[in-house]
Amino acid sequence: MDRVTDLTMPTVAANDNSVGLLAWSNVNNVLSAGDPGATCIAALGQQTQYLKVSGFGFSLPSFAQILGIEAHVTRNASILSGIQDTQVKLCKAGTPTGDNKAAGGTWPDALALLQYGSLADLWNVV
Repeated sequence: MDRVTDLTMPTVAANDNSVGLLAWSNVNNVLSAGDPGATCIAALGQQTQYLKVSGFGFSLPSFAQILGIEAHVTRNASILSGIQDTQVKLCKAGTPTGDNKAAGGTWPDALALLQYGSLADLWNVV
């Protein structure tokens, strides 16, 4: 069986207020690669709301076997902000589910790409 990988961009972005107090602005900026992205002004210790992306536009044939899922996110924070991931999850039927892939450490002060998951990681969902 051949391994097929597909890199797709989302077509829908939304702020979800089911967690956190701070809303994201300019959420549609995440629908294309590069800067500027979505923004949220947060102080150390404050939690943002979910920034959800969907509409990846792929379909799987009935015989397909999912072996892993990667999410690539370009992120940055203002200098010395101390911003950290809290939750990075997949959504199933619109609800965050599975393993939390939040990365340790603070966000960089310059745009940097980070990979969550891997081609052998099912996030405890699929």
